[in-house]
Amino acid sequence: NCFTRAVFALIVFAILLSAILIRPPKWLTHFDQSLYLTIAYDLNHHSVFSNGVFDRTNRSVAVLPSGMFFGPVYPWLAVVATKIDGRFARAVDCSVEADRKLRDSAKCETYARPIHIMHAAFLAAGVLAIAFAAEFIFASGTVFWLAGGLATLALLPDADLFSFAMTESVTFALYSIAALALVLALQA
Repeated sequence: NCFTRAVFALIVFAILLSAILIRPPKWLTHFDQSLYLTIAYDLNHHSVFSNGVFDRTNRSVAVLPSGMFFGPVYPWLAVVATKIDGRFARAVDCSVEADRKLRDSAKCETYARPIHIMHAAFLAAGVLAIAFAAEFIFASGTVFWLAGGLATLALLPDADLFSFAMTESVTFALYSIAALALVLALQA
């Protein structure tokens, strides 16, 4: 039973990752991506959790002040991704510096594969949390499979959103895990 659920988790991960990866590459400064990636850039280059694009400090002259606008989870995930994949680190550096008019944006690569893999993993964790919560609520193993399958299908239309380097997949996972914890607490 544990083995089949592990296989299910891998299948969900593979489906969601495939759905994300088939989307066209996104420019890393579109929408909220620049907020999180600029903070990751500042962590990598200045060892400061900054306010990202909202900080007007001249980084070449002054020490950056610490930021207070954003939660730390997603920028730190982006930092981890830059440490794992040098190609992603170069893409982030280029996009942030191009956004600051220090580089030509035409020379920047739109590459975010490690982020896409993380997103698929977070989404799969959220799907599993929903499936387990449903199983506990209805006391039925069959409901685990039904809820997990439906949750996976429900995420597919938003695969384009999950292909951006933004917080939605992490938020989905955290809320799903919190819901599972609530169900478990109420049953206890």
